Amino acid sequence: MKKTILLILLTMTIYSCKSQEEIDFKVGYLPNINYTLTQKTISENNIKYIASDEILKNLKNNGIENPTITKDTSLLK
Repeated sequence: MKKTILLILLTMTIYSCKSQEEIDFKVGYLPNINYTLTQKTISENNIKYIASDEILKNLKNNGIENPTITKDTSLLK
């Protein structure tokens, strides 16, 4: 008797877990409410120049370092 009840409960549990494959969250906006969105973007760039010594010397004379590393952060509100 206990084994039968346990088997039935186990079967029901497995069946109920497999019955829903996905959950769909729908976005809804309410009128007369202000919503705020904040987005932060961070960009890091590493540029290494491979060229002849003459061109690399010309870049160095113009103040361009090799490699050139730039970091930029922007915040949108």
